[in-house]
Amino acid sequence: MFFPLPRRLSTAIEGITKEDERMKQSVKLIFLLLVVLLSNGCQKKTGVPDQFLNEAVISGEIKMYGESEQEQYLEEPVYYDLSDSSVDESTDVPILLFSQDFEMRGTTLVRYRGSSENVIIPDGVTAIAIVAFAANTNITSVTIPSSVTSIGKSAFENCKNLASVTISEGVTSIGVNAFYSCSILTNINIPASVTYIDESAFVGCSILTSITVDIQNRAYSSVDGILFNKDRTILVRYPEGKQDRNYSIPASITSIGNYAFHSSRLAGIAVPASVNSIGDFAFYRCNGLTSIIIPEGVTSIGIRAFADCGRLTSITMLEGVTFIGDYAFERCTRLTSVIIPEGVTSIRNGVFSECTSLASVIIPANVTSIGDGAFAWCRSLTGVIIPEGVTSIRNGAFFRCGSLTSVNIPEGVTVIEALTFSNCTSLISVTIPESVTSIGGNAFAECISLTSITIPSNVTFIGENAFYRCTGLTSVTIPPSVIFIGGVFNGCDNIRTVVVSRETMILGNAFPADAQITYSD
Repeated sequence: MFFPLPRRLSTAIEGITKEDERMKQSVKLIFLLLVVLLSNGCQKKTGVPDQFLNEAVISGEIKMYGESEQEQYLEEPVYYDLSDSSVDESTDVPILLFSQDFEMRGTTLVRYRGSSENVIIPDGVTAIAIVAFAANTNITSVTIPSSVTSIGKSAFENCKNLASVTISEGVTSIGVNAFYSCSILTNINIPASVTYIDESAFVGCSILTSITVDIQNRAYSSVDGILFNKDRTILVRYPEGKQDRNYSIPASITSIGNYAFHSSRLAGIAVPASVNSIGDFAFYRCNGLTSIIIPEGVTSIGIRAFADCGRLTSITMLEGVTFIGDYAFERCTRLTSVIIPEGVTSIRNGVFSECTSLASVIIPANVTSIGDGAFAWCRSLTGVIIPEGVTSIRNGAFFRCGSLTSVNIPEGVTVIEALTFSNCTSLISVTIPESVTSIGGNAFAECISLTSITIPSNVTFIGENAFYRCTGLTSVTIPPSVIFIGGVFNGCDNIRTVVVSRETMILGNAFPADAQITYSD
């Protein structure tokens, strides 16, 4: 429907020649301005009802208000009563039929401003924008019309009282975190038109027990309320609210999707031999899960796949796994031992960080790198054998491993990075190979049990506080290769003898005041 120009004015405009096109546009603009000036009168006469019936908002030449571009829009939408006798079916000024409850940009609903508990989105809306309803605690139900094709990122995130959602045929896309943490939503029906559901769309829906897919849908299917792709080779989402204690993944499944079992209540999950990949966050916060066997066919385990599984005591990874993603087992606080499969070549960032009960780990010979914080806060880890092939040990790899007593760094490692062994308070001995040329800041900070350290002859740089508060050290030898030395031994109050080259620049209070310095040359 359009807001019409009066017929006489329309006839006059049509009579203007093409050469006077600029004049034609000016006349239209004057008319639009008159409409705006008269709008207050219209509103006073008719008011603005709560729902969208019998209303219109001017758009097009005069744009509607938008939060992020205030300077480009009118301060308030302008409303008109369509029952006014001046309105008929002819037009050349487009309008939209929505109330003040719905902030629009074109046909996209950008924000719901109303206070209703039961929201019916007007027909004609084609998209629900990011965070359009986010954190709205008033709404208890929402009906999405068939004109909508996409539900945007976090559109209904944290709608804590949203108990009912009706998604009409026509919606094709449900975005990232679309219904994240809708904590009293119990079921959802997916129409045949949906072709894309982001894996995180229903994360945090803690009592969701069923996701039901229309049988005519060509992209997805469901069995017992569990969401799969159409041919059931990918398990997309196991609803968090299902009460079953054990579940056997169907033998047709080849991939466990991202977030598939996120926060499920299951205590036991049987993974079939058909599975070859486990997605990111797949079993994240499965706090009932106590053990799991990963079959030989699995080659990759995604980022944080088992992170925060607080009751997981045993995990068996059969040979076949070649990739374990960052933080895959982070904060599995009851996990006591791990055997990493031979095919793995990299221990990635934070893989076992904060596994506070982990006492032993076997790293395979094929591993060449140990990532940032890979074993950080593994306070029960007493010993670790680093394979000879390892050439890189990254920042904080063994940070705060308070029970670690000894470590051999293999030949081939060239840099001991910042915080690598910081706060390993039980570390008595460490072997640094000749290949090392740099020792990073705080690398051995607060290793209070360390009584001796041999710095290799190829080291040229030692970072600030590298041996901070290593109070067990009584003597230290700095090789001539070190160009300068500053606050490397801050807090090492028991150092009494220092051997150093005259070629090494000593900056400030590099050593305790009462330490005896002997020059090696």
